[in-house]
Amino acid sequence: MAGRNDNPNVSESDWDTFTVLRKRKTTADDFKRQQRVGNTESVVKNGLDGAVAHQNFKLDNSNEADKIDRVPRETAQAIIKARAAKKLNQEGLARQLGLKKQIVQGIENGKAPVKNNKDLTKIKRFLGVK
Repeated sequence: MAGRNDNPNVSESDWDTFTVLRKRKTTADDFKRQQRVGNTESVVKNGLDGAVAHQNFKLDNSNEADKIDRVPRETAQAIIKARAAKKLNQEGLARQLGLKKQIVQGIENGKAPVKNNKDLTKIKRFLGVK
């Protein structure tokens, strides 16, 4: 029967000795020290909302170009016709929905992205466009 110590180079007393490695908590002083040395990376926040910032992050980290889905021409034309039928201009529609005029323009021009566009669904619901 093999014993606890099968290796002849290790003595029985070595089994009782052990080392506990712990990582020290990082403090504000440690962070400042790392900044002085230049071991930190700074990130600039430019006021973008979360969805756009996340989309830009995904685009920056991707290795191939992805096409951003825009409002289809048929949808934009339907919105324009429904808005004209209600005798509203872009500014009036935007004011009634609590949006900026530029948002309505972007949707009607087909330049606004489709994904997670709450404003597009709000306009479609108000005008009754499918």
